[in-house]
Amino acid sequence: MKPLLVGLPDTCPQEPPIVPINYVNAVERVGHKVRVLPYTMDKEACKQLLEGLDAILFMGGGDMEAKWFGAEQSPLAGTPNKKRDEFEMLLFEVALENHLPIMGICRGLQLINIALGGDIYQDLPTEYPN
Repeated sequence: MKPLLVGLPDTCPQEPPIVPINYVNAVERVGHKVRVLPYTMDKEACKQLLEGLDAILFMGGGDMEAKWFGAEQSPLAGTPNKKRDEFEMLLFEVALENHLPIMGICRGLQLINIALGGDIYQDLPTEYPN
């Protein structure tokens, strides 16, 4: 199998773009290549970032802002990275429109769920005590 080119979105808002090295190492360890996707809120630029990719991987991280799933932010949830939320939601939209395979780990799976209209528990012990 030829190596795949996997896009990893910038975790925002720092310069230069940063992705955790453990994700880069994991993708490369199984024989694939990584392209870091730098932050932009321009849809056309996102389309260009995704050109040539075989898949996009939304990584783990902090909680998403509750507005994305129509809820009030719980004081028990972590502080959201609004810039990352907006960027990744736009990337998801463009990837979906272009039939690019989409993968997620932890926060990334939550983002996929939310982007497809789902919601999440912001704090399991208080919202789902059983």
